[in-house]
Amino acid sequence: MNNSIVVALLQNTAILLAFSMLYDYLWVGEENSKKISDKLITGVILGAIGIILMLSQWTMKPGLVFDTRSVMLSISGVFFGLVPTVIAMIATGVFRILEGGAGVWMGTAVIITSGTIGILWRKLRPNWFCSNQLLELLSLGVVVHLAMLACSLLLPASVRWETLSQLALPLLTVYPIGNVLLGKLMLKQNKNWQTRNALHESEEKYRTLVEGAGDTIVILQDGLIQFANHMISQAFGYARNEVLNRNFLEFIAPSERIRLEQYYIARTIGKDVPTNYETIIQHKDGRLITVELTASTLTYNRRPAHMMFVRDITERKEAKLRLENERKQLKTLIETIPDLVWLKDKEGRFLSCNHEFERLMGVPVEQLIGKTDYDFFPGDLATFFREKDKAAIETDGAQTNLEWVTYADDGHEALFETIKTPMRDSEGNLIGVLGVARNMTDFYRTQEALKESERKLKEAQTLAQIGHWELDLTTMNIGFSEAIGNILELEAGTLEITFDEFIQLIHPEDRKKVKECYTSAEINEMFGEITHRLLLNNNRIKHIEQRYITEYNAQGRPVRRHGTLQDITREVLTGMELLKAKEKAEESDRLKSIFLANMSHEIRTPMNAIMGFSNLLGELDPDDPERDNFIDIIQNSSKRLLQIINDIVDISKIEAGQLRIHKTDCEPAKLLENSYRTFEKSAWVTSNPNLDLMLELPEDAAAIRLHTDGIRVQQVIDNLMSNALKFTRKGSVTVGFVQKQTEDGNFIEFYVKDTGLGISPEKAEIIFERFRQIDEDKHHEGAGLGLSISKGIVELLGGSIWFTSQPNIGTTFSFTVPYQPVKEMFPEGKKAGSKMDEFHGLSIIIAEDDRNSYMYLREILKNRVSEIKHASNGQILMDMLEQSQPDLVLLDIDMPVKSGYECLQEIKEKGITTRIIAQTAYAMLEERDQLLEAGCHGYIAKPIKKAELYEAIGEVMKTAY
Repeated sequence: MNNSIVVALLQNTAILLAFSMLYDYLWVGEENSKKISDKLITGVILGAIGIILMLSQWTMKPGLVFDTRSVMLSISGVFFGLVPTVIAMIATGVFRILEGGAGVWMGTAVIITSGTIGILWRKLRPNWFCSNQLLELLSLGVVVHLAMLACSLLLPASVRWETLSQLALPLLTVYPIGNVLLGKLMLKQNKNWQTRNALHESEEKYRTLVEGAGDTIVILQDGLIQFANHMISQAFGYARNEVLNRNFLEFIAPSERIRLEQYYIARTIGKDVPTNYETIIQHKDGRLITVELTASTLTYNRRPAHMMFVRDITERKEAKLRLENERKQLKTLIETIPDLVWLKDKEGRFLSCNHEFERLMGVPVEQLIGKTDYDFFPGDLATFFREKDKAAIETDGAQTNLEWVTYADDGHEALFETIKTPMRDSEGNLIGVLGVARNMTDFYRTQEALKESERKLKEAQTLAQIGHWELDLTTMNIGFSEAIGNILELEAGTLEITFDEFIQLIHPEDRKKVKECYTSAEINEMFGEITHRLLLNNNRIKHIEQRYITEYNAQGRPVRRHGTLQDITREVLTGMELLKAKEKAEESDRLKSIFLANMSHEIRTPMNAIMGFSNLLGELDPDDPERDNFIDIIQNSSKRLLQIINDIVDISKIEAGQLRIHKTDCEPAKLLENSYRTFEKSAWVTSNPNLDLMLELPEDAAAIRLHTDGIRVQQVIDNLMSNALKFTRKGSVTVGFVQKQTEDGNFIEFYVKDTGLGISPEKAEIIFERFRQIDEDKHHEGAGLGLSISKGIVELLGGSIWFTSQPNIGTTFSFTVPYQPVKEMFPEGKKAGSKMDEFHGLSIIIAEDDRNSYMYLREILKNRVSEIKHASNGQILMDMLEQSQPDLVLLDIDMPVKSGYECLQEIKEKGITTRIIAQTAYAMLEERDQLLEAGCHGYIAKPIKKAELYEAIGEVMKTAY
């Protein structure tokens, strides 16, 4: 490398330094805010610097020159960006082309590659300067100058390899180092700019904060004021230049100087002293001002110092004093008034209260704060209070209500008018609810006593249907009390009418005597009375009794008449009703005698057969042919007696509203066929050859399905057929059904027609009454309950019952049941058999308090089961189950000590798995569901039939495994 190259390098270095200064003064800062014009000017300047660099070149051979434009352009691309660098590239490129020579194309290519690599480096590695800056700059230099070496291939072949051999070393060593040095210098300038900018911003913020503060700020050093903001003149009364370099204690009230000096010394040597305290300063005009001082340490001009914030709190102190006085006055007022006063927060927690409220709650305010009404009152009352709090908050207005509360201190009760108002702070934020309650007990009781007195007077007049009136015989106007207005049925509030208007309310037949009574009077006749009638709307009649007194003037002429008017309609009608009741009582007494005689006959007749043939049965030999006949008579008489009992139970349940309907799917044709077959074998039909029993069914009878209570429907059919056969001596009794469609819906209409005695019109009204019969002068079999029960059942099923009849021709009874078709009938399950060996091996406990009933059950089971035990009450049963568990329990529901229901509950709780069949004498259908729900597996009603018991046991034990 000759001297010319060295000189050229030094010149290039100087130019690059100028290039870096350009970056410092023109570009560094907010690049994004640069205008396009700034970028164009910068690009032109960069182009000029590049040309200067090219003019400070060194010549390797004629036409082959070199300089540091590659360093400048690559660094420009990284630091200045696209626009300035491109302009510089264009300027230097044009200049290089104009220079010409053998290296023109290499020089132009170097300009393009150097600038482009710098721009791409900036774009693709935007955060290159954040870490490893030296490595990034060195890498940039190496890449740029490797590209420059590649560009040497554009040189003529005659100088290409010689140039490469001489330039390779400096291009890969000196030039990259130039990139590093120039880039580092520009980064340093960027950092310096950021530091200066941050310092400037900090100073501006500090100046704005200090000068804009509402407090006085001073800096003390060695006790002297070194700095003060403009607020010093407002607080101390001195200009800023008047306080500088003066002792701060000079401006403190003499009484406070020693304390503040001690604080200052202690803070200087690092002791722990208050940083915030109150003191008094002395204004320039001599006023003493209360201030709040806040002290802190800092470094000022590289020496320890103290910064003091001085805030004038004179008005705050005065306001605080006024507020304290107002609070004391308010507290005195609240504590001395007899009203209850309290404050709650938004969640209903107590915040404060007065002494009277403490008396109510029975605890001091300290124990009340933070708690709610639920801590002191019953839940419903506390909820009532809380709802009123919420209502006040939601409506943002006062809520008033009356409430009775009991004082906790002495237990007396008082009525309070409570006003609850939402409370808000100065900014309008909800604080809670203020409550004020005034004792209204005395006022309330006075008002109530007055109202009660008025009420009693009105009630007395209303109950007695009596009121007071007064007639002015001069004006003939009648004034009266409210009770009379009600009796006369006048418009509400009418308390006076004319005498003529009153006369129009009198029954026409009584007007003459009433008018004479009102308008005439004998001399000295004072008292009088009259009874008459009122004719009101809809021709209603009221019976009235009046008593009155007459007043006379000095001349003996009547001038005023006043008296009472009483509605005696009830008494008059009661007298009439008593006469009717007397007649009805006599009729009821006659019917009762007939009923009792009939019931006595109905009960004694089957009982006579049962008892008589039972005795005869004992006298017969076992193989006597009359034995079976006697047994049949006893069983039929028992059924008849049981039917009477069932009828009495049913009519009682109907009248009490306890008869329950259990709807299932059934076939009307099958119900009629069952009844037909039953009565076909009855004595009425078999013993009367002149009587035919017929069944009429529609063609599609077998396809009709009905959802109703089939048992109750059949009960009604049986009652009607029984009545028809009872009163038909010859001819026929026909039973059947048809479908019927009416405005009220679809129905199945059942009917029973007979050719019997018929029903006379005068007996039609009593036919469905209980205990009544067509011919009550003669005895007829039955209790007179069948039709009454049938009517009650049909109405419960949603239908109606009626009859048509002609005496001596016949009667047709019909009833309807709502038709709710059933599409498909599910097949009935097969009944359990009753083979002799079906129950062998079973162990049974019979829980029955009646010994005769137990012996009966034991007798019909002893040859069918392996073991039978007896429990005479519920407790014995439970004790036996504790020791061992049988296969089956026959449980009587009505037992002493422990009922069947109690036993079922205890069995369920203990997890005993024994099968249970309930036996009951109530025979109510709804009880079956109750027992099954309680834990029974089966149910049988007394009197128990042997076949029914076998069937029940078979069904229960079939499902046991």
